[in-house]
Amino acid sequence: MSKIKNKEDIYKIENFNLDLLKEALRQAELKVNDENMRKERMDKKVYFLIPSILLFLYYFMKEIYLLPTGVVFKDYISNILILSSLMLLVVLGLLFYLLIPRTYGALGTLPRIWLDTRIIGKDYINSFGKVLTKILLDYDKSIIQSYESNNKKQNILKWAMLLLSLFSLPLVSSIIFHLL
Repeated sequence: MSKIKNKEDIYKIENFNLDLLKEALRQAELKVNDENMRKERMDKKVYFLIPSILLFLYYFMKEIYLLPTGVVFKDYISNILILSSLMLLVVLGLLFYLLIPRTYGALGTLPRIWLDTRIIGKDYINSFGKVLTKILLDYDKSIIQSYESNNKKQNILKWAMLLLSLFSLPLVSSIIFHLL
């Protein structure tokens, strides 16, 4: 048994199992939907985090410039806030990078799949089988593109979340240092 590698291989097939092709098509549509929903979930996290981080940055910058000059440890506190702000800026850069459009698979087919002279006007079962197989071949490429884009996006989002969780370390350590 060999795999179908391109659309020309489809025309070498003589008999099609339509029930199997319909189930394969249903499964492919489920996978494309799943990858698109995965992308949407990650995008929602990014859209939530960006304004939150901007708010923290605004607060930190305001605190750095509004510290009274007579405060003991003014330079120390402002350095801590600057370090935390730099970490937040890196996270913000990663999040904005995630907003760059990527290639994702889509449901549905282009009309050109149906407008093939080797299919139109032929017997129903083989013509329908060839069209379904062409659709599956397109979905396979779409699923791979979506899966790879989502994995890359998910890895970057994990790093951004890790850095986001670490940005408070300088603040917490300075508080602990002053309490001792």
